[in-house]
Amino acid sequence: MNYFGFIYEWIDSTNDKNYVGSHKGSINDGYIGSGKLFKLAYNKRSEKFKREILEYVYENNREKLLEVEQKYLDNINWNNTYNLVPNARGGTVKGSKQSEEHRRNNSESHKGQVPWNKGKTGLQIAWNIGLPGNFLGREHKIETRKNMSEIAKLRPRVKCPYCNKIGQQNAMMKHHFDRCKFKELI
Repeated sequence: MNYFGFIYEWIDSTNDKNYVGSHKGSINDGYIGSGKLFKLAYNKRSEKFKREILEYVYENNREKLLEVEQKYLDNINWNNTYNLVPNARGGTVKGSKQSEEHRRNNSESHKGQVPWNKGKTGLQIAWNIGLPGNFLGREHKIETRKNMSEIAKLRPRVKCPYCNKIGQQNAMMKHHFDRCKFKELI
């Protein structure tokens, strides 16, 4: 009997972290997974990962596939996983509506907090509305822009070993290398 999809678990032998997911299709179609952290780690050292098929789903129904995956996610050790959210559907989709319960919970959690702008008169002015000292409404001469471009091209470009982002060295040092948010996750 052919299966509709399957639930899988990848295990990283370097740190025993796992990643649980589901896939509609064949186990031999080359699908790896869709988690952001998981993909970063897998691309860095794929030879250290081993995949196990946890369960096959025979019912031709995507909802059933996600329901079975959720069963495994409910029993996962969240201190040692590449999964970012405890939800078979993955992270939230931009533009999706929050449930009434979620909105109510958010509202309750913010009650009693002082608004960020309470008592701050005049400070809400945007930084770029023409206050003295900014460059709004003016532009550099063409010669100056060419010079700035040439100088920027000479700046060294570096690649973060943890997230593979490439950028100018000074800007990258602020949030990457030893400070990269993926350093401890991989």
